[in-house]
Amino acid sequence: MKSIQTTSPNLDQIFDALSNAFDCEVFILANQNYKIEIPKSLGEGYIEGYEYCNGIRYLCYNCKFYDDVEIKFASSDLKVLNFFYTVQGKFSTSLDQKIIYNFKPYQSTVLNHPPQHSLIITFKRYEELRVSCLSINSLQFLNSRKYDRELDLNLKNLFNTTTKPFLHHCHYDLQLLEVYEDIKNFNGKDFLRIIYTEGKILELISLHLKEYIRSIQTPLPPLQLMPYEIENLKKIPRLIEENIGNRPKIRWYAQEIGMNINKFQKGFQELYKETVNGYIQNKRLSISKDLLVETNLAIGEIIEELGLRSKSHFSKIFKTRYHMSPSDYRKKYQKDLSKNRNHVQSRDTFITH
Repeated sequence: MKSIQTTSPNLDQIFDALSNAFDCEVFILANQNYKIEIPKSLGEGYIEGYEYCNGIRYLCYNCKFYDDVEIKFASSDLKVLNFFYTVQGKFSTSLDQKIIYNFKPYQSTVLNHPPQHSLIITFKRYEELRVSCLSINSLQFLNSRKYDRELDLNLKNLFNTTTKPFLHHCHYDLQLLEVYEDIKNFNGKDFLRIIYTEGKILELISLHLKEYIRSIQTPLPPLQLMPYEIENLKKIPRLIEENIGNRPKIRWYAQEIGMNINKFQKGFQELYKETVNGYIQNKRLSISKDLLVETNLAIGEIIEELGLRSKSHFSKIFKTRYHMSPSDYRKKYQKDLSKNRNHVQSRDTFITH
């Protein structure tokens, strides 16, 4: 087993330890984004991390090791909340080598890391890993936002400084997966990637905390799903987008993944936190925004492309969501987009001359 000992909870020191252990270079962007590529002699893939002010740290393991690997994170004087989310692979954690915790794919998990406790994460060899760990320095995070008076009682208990470690498995959640996938697939580089990821990390914190409260209030999942059923339900958002204008019935989606329609509807709502119809409507509205701003399609053509029934119905749901009519939205944002394009063209012309 390859054992890696970090000397500090700071991300630069963590990646220094990883770099020394794997004898590889650390790629650093603006002292906030760190990345190492696993040497081919030791495995495949990469480990990436982001560190932001206000006590937020994000680590993503997208790799496979050819030997067992354990990473021992240094203890500190501060309490840290870790939010784990596994897409693929198996791993375990322990605090001070006393309590071992295992994790399941697509399940949000909260691990309290009290002061003066060391955290160890163990990865098995030849295991394909897609694991994310979002860490928050509890006191620094709350003080930076002055949120303590507004916190739900469950969140107050969660953030409250304590010397006791604990782990809480929340429900299965594919809504979180979509945000983690957004971070992984974002094509922007450098500064754009850093600020985009920061926004997504704040969104993830919100979703993890929301799921934590929900799981406290509803301790047992309302529906038990097999792993293969979760995998099949993951395909539904893509099927919805590909068939957005065809208006297939909900039964068609259930048949496509081989599920009973009742279990399909309940399972989808459990994993995505909204009904199938609600998800489809939100997807249509999101696409309609892009079409209104980025194309010159008539409103009627947009309605037809999205499989909506009437202009009045579209206008009603659009205005309810965005507080203006589709026509007003187009005028406002196409105008702003046109201004930005003209500014860029003028600047380029100035530079050319």
